[in-house]
Amino acid sequence: ARATDEQFSQLVERATTDTAELSGEFILTSLYILAPLVIPILKSFQTSHPKVIVRYLTGERLFRLDYGEAHVAVRAGPKPSLPEHIVQPFIHTRVGLYASADYISRNGIPQTSEDFANHCFIGLDNLNSGPPFNLNIWMRENIPEKNVVLRGTDVFVIEHAVLSGIGIGFFPAEKAKQHTDLIEISPHQDEWDVPFWLITHADLHQTAKVQAFLSFLQEKADEQAS
Repeated sequence: ARATDEQFSQLVERATTDTAELSGEFILTSLYILAPLVIPILKSFQTSHPKVIVRYLTGERLFRLDYGEAHVAVRAGPKPSLPEHIVQPFIHTRVGLYASADYISRNGIPQTSEDFANHCFIGLDNLNSGPPFNLNIWMRENIPEKNVVLRGTDVFVIEHAVLSGIGIGFFPAEKAKQHTDLIEISPHQDEWDVPFWLITHADLHQTAKVQAFLSFLQEKADEQAS
């Protein structure tokens, strides 16, 4: 407890000693799937504030802002309810069910949801936990377990498996536009979409460094969404 208190106190001190010229360490954490969006933003942020050293921590582990493990967290799924934290909406990712032209040429397109039992699917290794939670729930409730023929722990593995023609799987709609051989095989459902949230601890939220980054992040995300 003493070490945690000291760590958080150091994080607060580093944030509250910001001046007009930001400097020092800034820690951001998110799922690694957001790296393609976040990295260009971090580049622009550091160009504007060259004395800031960024630590970008990715993975499914939930870093504790109240323990001083990060300044800002980006998390997916239902809106978090965290005492003494500020939670703001970030981006909303549209997700659909897709299959490759190769898979469809061999197996056809499911005509109804009941027809899913005649098709192969790709999903996460553990459909009972972990992000994206809503997609795991839908697949667990609608696809027979035996039909999930390939499972992986990495979202990028799932996407590449869909592209290779192994089976049907979830794919971000915007990214699917980059692959002309991908075909959306089922009408879109709003429950598949994945919201992301910006989270800060109340003690750090108004500091110059955190506010500068949050403004930068939201501005760049709005530009990419438009």
